[in-house]
Amino acid sequence: MEKQREKLKNKTARRYLRKVRGLLPCSRKMKDEITAPLRRSMAEYLLERPDASAEDFRARFGTPEVIAASCLEDVETTDLLRRLRLRRRVTAILVSTAFAALLVWVGFIIRSYYEVKNQVINGPEVTTPIVEETFDPFGA
Repeated sequence: MEKQREKLKNKTARRYLRKVRGLLPCSRKMKDEITAPLRRSMAEYLLERPDASAEDFRARFGTPEVIAASCLEDVETTDLLRRLRLRRRVTAILVSTAFAALLVWVGFIIRSYYEVKNQVINGPEVTTPIVEETFDPFGA
């Protein structure tokens, strides 16, 4: 059963929640689980004050940094550390792959440069055809 998230109608509320979610170092699914209580509280608050400003949200709930830190306190430490290690590994693999691709590309550019340079200095490579003469001992 898939839960439908209620969309916050206040643009400032969406920005505030997006900032909190951006500070959480975990997957989107886990961010949804962590921020669900905050989203519900914000929706209730918006029923009371539909035109709430960013300052109102900070005064009511705290700064996004404080909210993110308190949400992370509830998450199991080992699970969070595992996810962070995984994120670091993926980042390292992507950076290494990009660097390897860059090295291969630079190698092809250098090789092409030297091929063109040799053609200019030595002239185009000309091959002379080899003609085989056959020996006919009877002189025909």
